[in-house]
Amino acid sequence: MKDGFLGIAPHKTSSKGFVFAGDVPSQLLTGVSVQSFWSILIMTAFFAGWALLIKFVAHDILVTQLGWSEEGVVAVYLVITGIVATIWILYVNPELNKLFADVPDITDVDPSQIDNITSMV
Repeated sequence: MKDGFLGIAPHKTSSKGFVFAGDVPSQLLTGVSVQSFWSILIMTAFFAGWALLIKFVAHDILVTQLGWSEEGVVAVYLVITGIVATIWILYVNPELNKLFADVPDITDVDPSQIDNITSMV
């Protein structure tokens, strides 16, 4: 050990020096993204609606009325869905997380609130 660094043991063909202190690439390190429940709920609703639109509307129109092949329709939907999902993950979801970041978490329930809700029923 020299100057507080762990050395690498040399072998027959070459000698190894001591490990030097490196710089942490701070511009490459990013914080952990916190996913908001609401952004996940909106994303789930969006893609469920997208799947239902494809299944019950667009697929029938493209196959029966326009005469496209099943494989062609599926390939087009895969490409479009991949593009939409990439845009969603890279741009829309981070903005939704920023939008809902200031929403307070529910950490405590006041018993008087429960009494008010049950009296309304």
